[in-house]
Amino acid sequence: MKKLGGIAVPALAAAILAGCGSGPQATSSVQRAAVASPQSPIVQGKLATEAREAAAKEERERKAEERHEAHEAAKERREQEQQEAHERAEREAEENAPDSHHYPPSVRVGFLHGCESTSGHEDAACECAIKRIEAKVPLGRYRQNEAEVRVGKPPAFIYNFEYGYCEGSEAASG
Repeated sequence: MKKLGGIAVPALAAAILAGCGSGPQATSSVQRAAVASPQSPIVQGKLATEAREAAAKEERERKAEERHEAHEAAKERREQEQQEAHERAEREAEENAPDSHHYPPSVRVGFLHGCESTSGHEDAACECAIKRIEAKVPLGRYRQNEAEVRVGKPPAFIYNFEYGYCEGSEAASG
């Protein structure tokens, strides 16, 4: 038994009363009754019930706060994903615009792979070639040429430059 204010009180009741005050400061009728008659089994049962209810309330509040934080975090993630998707769509729209002179990476990589594997030119020459094509040929026209070549037709538009210019020969036409 613990003593609280000179009165012997069971440990549970002492813990409850210590947190809530005793005597006139006690807020519930059960707490006031515990001060008056700490040994009563009824009072001890009610104090235990109050303690369980208080713990349950704290647990509900903690879980509600966790749900709220999780909801806010998910909301932030969704907003960030939407912003990134919007920026990606804007970038792709700009890159894929028919009159764009900024080719998307897939076009550049495809050209470089084809150039290096079929022409026998070095990587640097192929990189220079795609840069020159990109500067002169809009993406829409480039894709039209690719489509024509894929079906076996000679493209209507032939690139007007030589690899020699990219390899350092100033004599080649640009």
